[in-house]
Amino acid sequence: MPELEMMHRWLDNWVGVGLIATGMERQGYRLHLTNAEAGVWRATFSRHPMTSAEGFGAAATPWGAVQEAAWSALKDDPPA
Repeated sequence: MPELEMMHRWLDNWVGVGLIATGMERQGYRLHLTNAEAGVWRATFSRHPMTSAEGFGAAATPWGAVQEAAWSALKDDPPA
């Protein structure tokens, strides 16, 4: 689908990571992104550094991990 291809071109890069991180920060989340082992990026979103992550994602690319973690955090977050 062309719409899906457009979304991937827009968000599947470092600019997309920044856009998602900024949007999540506005929702009160903090991003932790790490490349702990070769070929595996891990991302977590949490509202407080001393609590467990509300969103977690792991993928071969940093943007894949961030997108997965953001979706994980937001899908379980009830609207205020």
